[in-house]
Amino acid sequence: MPSSTTLHSSRYDSSFSDDATKEDVIDEDELGKDIKCEKLKRNCLDHVASVMAGSPLYTKKDFELEERGLSMFESEGKVEELEKSISKLPGIEQRLSRAEFDFRRQVSEAQSKGYLTPATANYWLKKMYSSKIHWSDKERFIYGKFPSLVKNWAKMNKDIKKIKDEAKKDETLKQVPEVKKILTGDGLKGYKEWRNAVDLALGAFEAHKRGNTALYKEAKNILDWAAKSQNVLSENKIGTWMHRIFKSSTSNENIRKFVQGSDSKSLRGMIGRWTDVKTKYDNIENKRNKNGTPRAFHFVTTNKFLEWHYTKRLAYVNEANQRFADFAKEKPIFLDIRRELDMEDWDSAQVLIEKAEGMDLNTDDQNKLKSLRWYLREHRTEEVGIKSEKNDEIEHPGLELNRLLSLVPTSLQALYRNSIKADKWDCLKALMYNRVWCHEKGRVLDENREAEMEERASEVTKNRIDHGDQGDHTLCNVDQFQDPSIRGYAHTGINKSQILFASPIGYDSIISRMKQEDCWRFRYWTTLIPKGISFGTHAYVVKKLNHQISSVIRKMSSDDYKWN
Repeated sequence: MPSSTTLHSSRYDSSFSDDATKEDVIDEDELGKDIKCEKLKRNCLDHVASVMAGSPLYTKKDFELEERGLSMFESEGKVEELEKSISKLPGIEQRLSRAEFDFRRQVSEAQSKGYLTPATANYWLKKMYSSKIHWSDKERFIYGKFPSLVKNWAKMNKDIKKIKDEAKKDETLKQVPEVKKILTGDGLKGYKEWRNAVDLALGAFEAHKRGNTALYKEAKNILDWAAKSQNVLSENKIGTWMHRIFKSSTSNENIRKFVQGSDSKSLRGMIGRWTDVKTKYDNIENKRNKNGTPRAFHFVTTNKFLEWHYTKRLAYVNEANQRFADFAKEKPIFLDIRRELDMEDWDSAQVLIEKAEGMDLNTDDQNKLKSLRWYLREHRTEEVGIKSEKNDEIEHPGLELNRLLSLVPTSLQALYRNSIKADKWDCLKALMYNRVWCHEKGRVLDENREAEMEERASEVTKNRIDHGDQGDHTLCNVDQFQDPSIRGYAHTGINKSQILFASPIGYDSIISRMKQEDCWRFRYWTTLIPKGISFGTHAYVVKKLNHQISSVIRKMSSDDYKWN
């Protein structure tokens, strides 16, 4: 008698069949597992639907993405993952409720203080309820970016009040075009236009007090020429400079020399430097058009570039130029630093820079390190309300690491844990980041493109295995073909990308190949797209959690901490 009862292939027909083939029967335990998975998925989706009904931050698109991941777990019989997915939902529900409350509070306070008009407040509320933004990105925005926006609005509101108050005291100010524009608001749209107009009015007010209105017009004409004719300054920064010039505590004579002079310390001298750095930027863009865009680095638009202050622009062009060099000739630590800078893991980049400073470097390498250090100083950002946790502030690194890993999507947790145990965390972090770069910076992927690629991955992988690697950009179905599906870079010299499509079925193969192939080419050219993980969730993990995980791992390493 068989050790387990066999049933007909239909899950709902328990009749026996004497002539049933091996394919026609299913183990009773397996059937029970399938039914359990189906039930867990249904329960989870019911809870997710409740979350969506209870929070406008969670939209139908979020629901569909969650459903896709749960369907993958169900099809693969992942009972534990489905159970963990259910267990996480109350926490997500609480986070959404808290985030919505805090966001509405911030918007309401900003509106009550006059920082936002009803229309603008409604704009932000609609934006946060948009299905185009993943709920985790909304949460990050609410606690990261939005408070800084409110701070900017408060400052501008204070400046507008000052202009209006001064215009009441001195009626002649109402005839000054820049002041009049603020009083009427004619033609002004959006924060940047308003901020520029307010600064122009403040500059005009200061010039009026000095009796220097003619010099004000002369300076503005020069800056208009720099922005509109020469394209070396953002038009939205003209006001900043006009206010800066005329609120200065220096004498009228010194202001005149600055505006009308032609030496390096004059306004025209500064415009000359702006022109030089803009020429370097244009040369970089020409290289990109001719040779393609190097991966990982965040190349910015002209408008964005011109909005930066001069030293930030200069740091950018110095570092951007380095990205066209032959990486094979670079010191590995420089490549590691650049990768951390690209991922905006500023703390990790700082640690590596300090390590490089203790190395014996030639003059050329010292200049490269100087460029990296400069780029970090100028581009490092700290979001309001979000502080990077220093190593010495982490009292229990093992507990903290487990806490952070519990926030990672369930299906990724084993991959994360095993990569850390295999000492391949930095490699995995790079592969995860590359998907974000391809979406947000390289603009070569979106979710529709990913779906189309995933459909072709099996055929492409089989063809490469059967006929040899031709060194082209390629796709890899890791689940189906395991280790052989993943291209090697350590000894091939290939400089083309590969995209890995994998679920927990293929994660052991990824760990295995990282152990064999981890090198700068592998990290640079390999993109991991975990099945069932939406891009929004993926980006949240990369931007929000991975940096913190790296910090804890450094702490454990420095303390020789043993973690299981």
